[in-house]
Amino acid sequence: MSRIKAEDIVEALGINEEFITEIADWSKDVIIDTLKCKEGNGQPCTCNALVKCTSAVNKDETVHIVKKVYGKNIMISDIEQLGENDITRGKSYTGCQNSPDKRCTLKENYIETGKWQETYEGAKLNGEEALNVESSYMICLYGDGILFFEDAGQMVRVYGTTEVIKVEEYVTLEMLKGSGIGWSFREIISYNTITSLPQYKNEKQGRDITQEDVDELNRVLNVYGINTPNRIAHFLAQGQVETNGGYYLIEQYKGDDIFKFFEKYETEDKKKELGNVNQGDGAKYRGAGIVQMTGRFAYESFSAYKNDPKIAEDGALYVAQNYFWEAGAYYWSVYKPSTANDDRYNFNKLCDGNVTVRKLTGILNGNEEDQLEAREKTYTYYISQLNSGN
Repeated sequence: MSRIKAEDIVEALGINEEFITEIADWSKDVIIDTLKCKEGNGQPCTCNALVKCTSAVNKDETVHIVKKVYGKNIMISDIEQLGENDITRGKSYTGCQNSPDKRCTLKENYIETGKWQETYEGAKLNGEEALNVESSYMICLYGDGILFFEDAGQMVRVYGTTEVIKVEEYVTLEMLKGSGIGWSFREIISYNTITSLPQYKNEKQGRDITQEDVDELNRVLNVYGINTPNRIAHFLAQGQVETNGGYYLIEQYKGDDIFKFFEKYETEDKKKELGNVNQGDGAKYRGAGIVQMTGRFAYESFSAYKNDPKIAEDGALYVAQNYFWEAGAYYWSVYKPSTANDDRYNFNKLCDGNVTVRKLTGILNGNEEDQLEAREKTYTYYISQLNSGN
């Protein structure tokens, strides 16, 4: 077999000879990975230089980091070749959940500090701090997103802080499947804002819980500080019983007139407490999500935080369809505690003080006896699982 010449590689990959000289010290495996990478479009790259973004519409979408070598942008072959200033992406994500125009920008002035953070302490690359695949991240101010390496696992910012952490897996699919009530989600495929009614994929049967559900649950537990065995056990016990294991994504009603039924949320007292000032607000902003977030004030607060106007515009129907876990965590850790000038609604703090299931049920639900036996049994299951490390 004849030896491949440098000029042949240059022609095949569309790069210059200086770069060929630079890769002379790379290992054979790295070079093979470089040439095999499907996302490189014939340019040098490897999959361990792929990054995800927490604000991307598609959470599994990845893009390459590119590096300027001899004045030419290339998709770098190995993360070890990247430094703290290598913030250029090869392409934008297909959409951004949190940016003003819902688009992803490649403008580098939106990267906070103009460099990667949490770099490899003590390691240098051509005078720059080197990157750590497990902990390095960038913050995009345009879409409030955290960009991190695919191999690092998921990263999030803790609510109300500047702290960025790697998502810890508090609960598992096996744990959630093993609970007595179980989880079965009656999926909403569409809804009518005029009638305030959802259309289900299957009216009488829910789908099983999936690993994707568990990943999202773990994400919100990390973001909202529901991060101790007691906090998690109480949160899941209350929510699982309240929603019948996710089957009731949205608060149920009795009778033929949904608007009349939810007028109970439109009394003068409830107008002050919940913000339901317009006729029909009771139904529109009825309970939705794992702990049944309720009331116009709560929905408007969550809408502003998520930069998603449809939360306030469509209310419970939209939240039930799109924010089952997160709406509950936001209500639990952020909104409800903010409505009092003391800690009476600080559920995480109450859990830290070993609140009983009975007392917490009364505070959250308004009725200490509401399905109390089921809540206590479910709490006992989760606290046992979490304390045993299962």
